[in-house]
Amino acid sequence: MPSRLTYKIYDGSDMSLRGFALKCVTQLGAGYHATNQGDKEMPLYEAPVIFVSDYHLTKLDEAKEEMLHWIEVEKNPEELDRLYNEYLQKRISDNTEYNKGKAELRARYLTMISKVEAWNLPEEYQSLKELMLKQLNESMDWDCHTIDLYKEESPTKEEFLKSHISGAARDIQYHTEEYEKEVKRIKEFNDYLKGLYEEINKVEPIKI
Repeated sequence: MPSRLTYKIYDGSDMSLRGFALKCVTQLGAGYHATNQGDKEMPLYEAPVIFVSDYHLTKLDEAKEEMLHWIEVEKNPEELDRLYNEYLQKRISDNTEYNKGKAELRARYLTMISKVEAWNLPEEYQSLKELMLKQLNESMDWDCHTIDLYKEESPTKEEFLKSHISGAARDIQYHTEEYEKEVKRIKEFNDYLKGLYEEINKVEPIKI
């Protein structure tokens, strides 16, 4: 039975080494990347060029901007006070909203439990009723705990500032390293594909 890689050999539509090799390479690193995870065909006669994504460069720029922002905040005590107080208020409001949602969910479960408990059923359906109540009670026990999302003590203003600066620094380091890795990986992919086409051309030269 032919696979998605061998079907052209099966039906005789393409018996070239070039066609089969380029079909198979779509399932390997460089070819997989070049063909959008194997969804596209490889070009027959010229190696595709893979370009480095700008994702990490964009994130790197954002991290640098974030770093500069917090460095400026550090120089402005009034702005730091404002942002810190906003942060403290958000902690309170997040806890309030979270627990409000849990209370509303518990009320919905209790409403359904009341409906099931009040449902008069013949004896042969009691096992269904018991299952329904068991599921509702277990779900309520699991889903409805009210907690403080922020259990730990609030950081000091200095710790708040330091965490943002150090977070931006980590992001700068991470996206710098990941971009360098991607540049290296894409170069290796392009070298591999260029070399592959050269090897194919040795055994099945392009006919002009």
